[in-house]
Amino acid sequence: MEQVKLASYEKLEVENRELKTVLRKLSHEMGNALTLLGASIFYVETDIATANGKCDVSDLKNDYTYICNLFKELREYNHTESLAKKEVTVGELVSSIESAFSKMAGSEKVLLVTHRQDNAGNKKIYADLLKLRQALINVLKNCIDAIEENEDNKGKRIDVSVLIEPITIDATMDKKITHAKEMVHIEIRDNGKGICEAHISEIFQPMFTYGKKDGTGLGLSVVRKIVEDHKGKIEAVSVLGTGTAIHIYLPILK
Repeated sequence: MEQVKLASYEKLEVENRELKTVLRKLSHEMGNALTLLGASIFYVETDIATANGKCDVSDLKNDYTYICNLFKELREYNHTESLAKKEVTVGELVSSIESAFSKMAGSEKVLLVTHRQDNAGNKKIYADLLKLRQALINVLKNCIDAIEENEDNKGKRIDVSVLIEPITIDATMDKKITHAKEMVHIEIRDNGKGICEAHISEIFQPMFTYGKKDGTGLGLSVVRKIVEDHKGKIEAVSVLGTGTAIHIYLPILK
């Protein structure tokens, strides 16, 4: 019986590797096609405008932008396991997302407030700072979108809380953090429109999108994969009309 289970597991591993190879090749070919398509749209727009004095390809450009975003998130989803981990302080991580937030579209209308536990900044995690930073930026982008769509919202803000807590997640799969006794708990809370209870458990699933006209449905699934590849955990809590809180838990180096 055990041999049958092992054989099935090995078969799934082979199929998984083959699927990833196909996705990598597909991403490469899609990237080449999109580059040519973008150049063609630019050529058509300028050439027709020169001949007729006007040209409206806005719908085509919007579709092109959507496909580019979908391709970008598909590529990220397929490459999240390629992590370059090193020791990083929690303070470095938080500072990097504070810096990135100021450059995000829509951030000028939203106040970002960070709350750090006194001893949190010097704690170290074993992480790929760029990938983890991108995951948190994706969450913040979703927060901005949710806030902007809430017409009743006057005091637009995002609160980021950083706490150190006793570990309650399984971090035994990485030798660097096998004996971790603490975890960093990062809570990102917005005061946007919120998500109904029926959908809150689905938001981290691939291809699920909620309330975003141009959403690809891959952004938060990429976030989940990055967090889990760091031996962490991610959860969401939301109340309609009040906002959503994303809770991320990461093991701290012993």
